[in-house]
Amino acid sequence: KEQAAYIADSYGYPPLLALLLATRGICGREEIEDFLSEGFFSDPWEWKGMKEAVARISRAIENYESIAVYGDYDADGVTATVLFYSYLESCGANVIYYIPSREEEGYGMSETGVSRLAEKGVRLIVTVDNGISAVREIAYAASLGIDTVVTDHHTPPQILPEAVAIVNPHQPGCGSSYKEFCGVGVAFKVVCALEGENCDSGLLLENFADLIAIGTVGDIVPLTGENRSLVKRGLPMICQTERLGLRSLLKCAGLENKPVSAGDVAFKIVPRINAMGRMGSSERAVRLFLSDYEQEADEIAEQMNEENSARQQEEVKILRELSSQIEQEPDRLLDRVLVFWGEGWHQGVLGIVSSRVTEKYGKPSVILSTCGTEAKGSARSIPGFSIHEALTSCQELLTKYGGHTLAAGMTLPVENLPAFRQALNETAAEREEEVYPVLSIDLKLKPSLVGLDTVKQMEALAPFGAGNPTPVFGLYHMRLEEIVPLSGGKHLRLSFSREETRISALRFGMGPEEFPYSKGDILDLAVNLERSEYRG
Repeated sequence: KEQAAYIADSYGYPPLLALLLATRGICGREEIEDFLSEGFFSDPWEWKGMKEAVARISRAIENYESIAVYGDYDADGVTATVLFYSYLESCGANVIYYIPSREEEGYGMSETGVSRLAEKGVRLIVTVDNGISAVREIAYAASLGIDTVVTDHHTPPQILPEAVAIVNPHQPGCGSSYKEFCGVGVAFKVVCALEGENCDSGLLLENFADLIAIGTVGDIVPLTGENRSLVKRGLPMICQTERLGLRSLLKCAGLENKPVSAGDVAFKIVPRINAMGRMGSSERAVRLFLSDYEQEADEIAEQMNEENSARQQEEVKILRELSSQIEQEPDRLLDRVLVFWGEGWHQGVLGIVSSRVTEKYGKPSVILSTCGTEAKGSARSIPGFSIHEALTSCQELLTKYGGHTLAAGMTLPVENLPAFRQALNETAAEREEEVYPVLSIDLKLKPSLVGLDTVKQMEALAPFGAGNPTPVFGLYHMRLEEIVPLSGGKHLRLSFSREETRISALRFGMGPEEFPYSKGDILDLAVNLERSEYRG
């Protein structure tokens, strides 16, 4: 509070905004001004590998060599592919794009994909959002006379591929002043460098900031520094976009002619793009963003909606089967790491199901699908427990695994599943104390301060996302006055009071039968505040 009072008095910021800045450790005048401004864009030439990447790509453009942009099937990979392909095409390059099939090829470069591109006469592959681990695949491409330029943001392995150039802010010796870019952010920096020393980044952002905002929010990288600047610039451009495909997508998502927030991107746009990769082919998502025909764009956007609905149905089906397993063996919930498997569960939604299970039970979880003698799965964890380290501790039971602290994937023989569950839980039990999920509250709020003025001050910190979460406020000793089911019992509208103030709150994803409180109960609430417009 003392620090917030100093910020408010010295720099003239409203008291609540000063408090929120102080709770996030943003306290100095320069730091605050940088955070609240449009931001700046660093020099792409400070990146290791940029000079070599630009030289090879420029040569391919000049000589009209066949170039393939090798993307990925999630929102980051799709937007990075569209950005890089569009830019090269505008330069008059002989360019195609390639998105691998999740089911057939899996993530990243594959020898199958390289062979297909070789058959098309490709001489240069530029990866976006992948490639840093493709040692074997890039060597195979070289054996076919194909050069590769890697642009990626994932953690580099100890042995790097022998590519013509590698552009990745995390590679050893890279001098980039900001490191937290996603795939589309890295692709944008390469495009800036291709424009040359006199690059007009403002003009490039007019063309691409909408794509960058979608990919950056979708990949859940920190919305700090340059990422924050890119998303701040891109969000207003999404609703003003001239891309027919994005317009069609906004229409399907109920966002047409509305201001779009980072939350809208995360919960309404990105899931529809990702659904194409999970359920069908992300190549259609790329076509959507590149389409010049309104009818084609509308058709693909509608397909996206259908794929998203199918994805949601698959989730519900797996969660029902999980509930049945828990009813039959309730003791499984006593495990420190929850491990569930079922035959033929759709692999494209296992990560989402794992997130739901971890969110519901507050424990790391692994969800696997069995097919024949093999099981493939996804894991999600909570802060303080590295799921990647846990998998490493029982790697002798696994055929393949990879990931990071909070999310991972793995393949193993079906016969190893019981031992795998036991080994993971033994690893978790070796910790001195059990890890619990923590909800951080920015500050306590008097109920009388819940209103549009507070929301307006809070919105100065937007866009919100990873690294800059939506503020959470504590409302204490509130009396529960009313419980009203919404949408056929899917959600609840709750009414609370304290002293002379009465407020309305929504509890999403919970029906009356699950809600454990009754009228008259005195409760402490952790809430977000959101402006909701209805008929103006």
